[in-house]
Amino acid sequence: TDSDLSVADRKRRADVHADDDSVSDRHRDNDADADNDAHADNDANADGDIVADRLRATDSSAAVDPAVADGDRSADGHGDGKRDSDLHRRAYGYAVADATSLESYLRCPARYWFSSVLHLGPPEEWNAEVAATRRGTALHEVLESFFKRRALAPVRPGDAQERLSKELYDAATEVFDRVEAEGNFDRELFRWQRARWVAGLIDDEPKGVLACWLEREQENGLDAEPMAVELEFRGLQVGPLSVRGKIDRVDRVPGGLLLTDYKTGKVQDPKRLERGLLIQPVLYAEALTQANPGQPVAACYYEMKAPKDMGRVGWSGDGELVKKLARSRVKPAIFDHTRGRAYLDHAARAAERLSRGRFHPTLAGDRDADCEHCDFSRVCRVSHERAERLRPHAEGMDLQAPLRDEGP
Repeated sequence: TDSDLSVADRKRRADVHADDDSVSDRHRDNDADADNDAHADNDANADGDIVADRLRATDSSAAVDPAVADGDRSADGHGDGKRDSDLHRRAYGYAVADATSLESYLRCPARYWFSSVLHLGPPEEWNAEVAATRRGTALHEVLESFFKRRALAPVRPGDAQERLSKELYDAATEVFDRVEAEGNFDRELFRWQRARWVAGLIDDEPKGVLACWLEREQENGLDAEPMAVELEFRGLQVGPLSVRGKIDRVDRVPGGLLLTDYKTGKVQDPKRLERGLLIQPVLYAEALTQANPGQPVAACYYEMKAPKDMGRVGWSGDGELVKKLARSRVKPAIFDHTRGRAYLDHAARAAERLSRGRFHPTLAGDRDADCEHCDFSRVCRVSHERAERLRPHAEGMDLQAPLRDEGP
């Protein structure tokens, strides 16, 4: 309530409430809730159609001819040869955002502002180890190459183990040789790491990540038939934004489609999804649903952090299909698709705020927003005590808040 707020806080609330009349007004606003223009182009290689054409080609992963949508005039910010503002592009109705960036906005608008608008980040420092993001990308590339070498043939329990292991080893060697050539890390250390990743494929060493993945792939019991790997989509309308993304893997399973998102790092806490702070799996499932009307869709993460942490978790999508598929794994479904529409509506309202330039510090709380690991914690003016007081009033103040605090 107003009585709980200091004079300064009440002034800031008034600032947040105010409607900005022009782009210049927003650029002059020095408050932490600065209403500045948004930018979201972190997802490279989004040149494909939404997904329907490729999904219907069930025996091939070859990309269809890219169709350049109207929105792509602005995707790289070059239009007529000079960089237009994202706000200008939004005003003309062809703003493009990637799923990861929209999810970042849900958790903390200010973090989105720092990273996706100002393009700031931590200092780049040399590290003896290959960067965690590059390691994750490399493992994605290995699995993509493995399936493409097999023309998307499924891995079955009766398949010759030696042949499968050699195919996966060859795919890994090709990718890891390319990573090593890129350099900017200690090559001897990387050779030791890659040896651990491929261990157990063509030798008698304890199984590494890839050998364990192959073993579980043969034993998964899902009767899955791969349809596409690294599948790009675009044109998913979320509020005023056209969202694009890339799905690691799509399988046909009895009763519908299954999309899988490989995770070599931390899998998000499912409570964040329930609070509307995690949206990527819901967006991906919606893209497949729109491209395949009448086909039930389930989604999951595939943990690949270490040999002992391996398997499908974080199920979502069509309730019946999720129930059927998740039963074959140790960990059950976390949430049902019955709330999927509420999550998408919440994301659409967030997209509206993003398009209006609402970039205030998070109202989600320290743990949900993961402020401890934020690259911008030293410059952020977040006050979690103040955020707690503002959350009940977020909707009326046009602030981005977690789903259950957003109001009707």
